[in-house]
Order: sequence, then C-alpha cells, then structure tokens
Amino acid sequence: MADLRVNFCGVELKNPITTASGTFGFGHEYGEFFDLSQLGGIGVKGLTPTERLGNPAPRIAETPQGILNCVGLQNPGIDRFIEEQIPFLRRYDTKIIANVSGNTVEEYEGMVEKISDAEWHVIVATAGAVAVADPEQDGAAFCDASAGKGKLVISVYTDCMGRGDDELGHKLMKAFIFAVMQQEELPATMLFYNGGAKLTVEGSPVLDDLKGLAEQGVEILTCGTCLDHFGIKDQLAVGEVTNMYVIVEKMEQAVRVVRP
Repeated sequence: MADLRVNFCGVELKNPITTASGTFGFGHEYGEFFDLSQLGGIGVKGLTPTERLGNPAPRIAETPQGILNCVGLQNPGIDRFIEEQIPFLRRYDTKIIANVSGNTVEEYEGMVEKISDAEWHVIVATAGAVAVADPEQDGAAFCDASAGKGKLVISVYTDCMGRGDDELGHKLMKAFIFAVMQQEELPATMLFYNGGAKLTVEGSPVLDDLKGLAEQGVEILTCGTCLDHFGIKDQLAVGEVTNMYVIVEKMEQAVRVVRP
C-alpha cells in the first residue's frame, strides 16, 4: 500500500485528506456513512469562547451554481464542545483540527489554552471572524485595520496589462498605476522587471504617477538586468536599480503580492 503520510505544521497526518471546517460540522452526520478513521484529519466547526446561536433564518439561499450562506458562526462554545464532542471524536484514529474565532488576543489565548489541555493536534485561528459575523462586536480590538499596511508589494512584469490588444493593454496599465496612487493603502514596494522596466524610464506614460508614489514613500525598484537588456539603464527616472535577489526577498517578506 502506498505511503500517503504528510507533515502539516509539524503534525503527521496518515494521508492528506481532511474535511473543511464548518461544512463537516462535528462529524456525527458523516460518521453514519463512512469510517472517519480513514481521514487524515477532521476540521471541526468554528468555535468561539461562548455559545453562539447564529443568525436568524433565512440564512441559506440556493443559487443555480450552489448556495450562499450567512450562518453566523453558530456553535456550542469552547467549553461545551470540549465536554460533549471531544469524547466522540477520540473514538476515531485521525487528527483533530480545531478552528477558533475571537475578538481579542485574550480570547484566543484562553481558547488555545483550553484546547491544548484537551490534547488537540492542530489549532487554526480565524482572526476577527466573530466581528465579521456580528457587526455589533468590536473586532478592532484584535484586527487592527492598519496591521497589513506597509506589506503590500506590486510586481509589474510588463508595460502592457492583459493580453489581446496591446494598445488597450497600455491604456489599462496607465489606469492601473493611476488607481494605485489613489488608494488609501499604498504599497510598500513596487517591483518592475522584464517589460515592466520600461515604465520607470524617461518618456514613460506613467512616470509622473510613479514619481508621485515615490514621494509618498513607496519604494520603486527596477531590475538592473532588464534595464541593461533593453539598453535603457541610463534613462531610469524614478526609484532605484535592483537585482533578482532583492526582488525575491521583497516578495517573500510581503503579506500580499499583486501582479497586474
């Protein structure tokens, strides 16, 4: 028999087949149809510090392509779950994946501590999920709206956005750079390489916007090898010349990388 074992966050699963948190509930219903021990792991329904009844009905709507749902994180709360559901789940030879949601660091710490005492295998934290499900909750206590700022990198590899019509593509790229400049959250870095290197030199149709972004603190970096390839290195008009090591480093350190 093939060895299907995989390592997930330091935990060995017998195979890579796991369930999706929420849709699988706590396994009772599906356990009537097959042996849950065949799974590599069970991702249980999201848990909160206290019981949540969820949103009032209707909260599921059928569409031609599937369903839309807004259940509202209905769950019995972490204490009842540990008391009532863990004994059932321990009957099966599979790893248990907990999904916890809260509004504050303290709430997460409390739930993780309880779950750790209950000998869970993997814990997944869903940041700010309670606030999303209930607008009256102040998710800002945990999710700082500015937390992700300064970690966005925009990677531009061409001076023509999209495929099909180059003339249209050049117009779209100009509109894209202008739109970036209008955003409340500016990128930390913009990387230009291959054909994108043509956008940072003299005569570029987006040069003024890029200079405006640079003045606002956005780091503009252009691949030196690319500038040399096109013979335009001496025409660089905004930002600095960089190399592939720095480009890779910027991408790896980014929270998000956007490529038009």
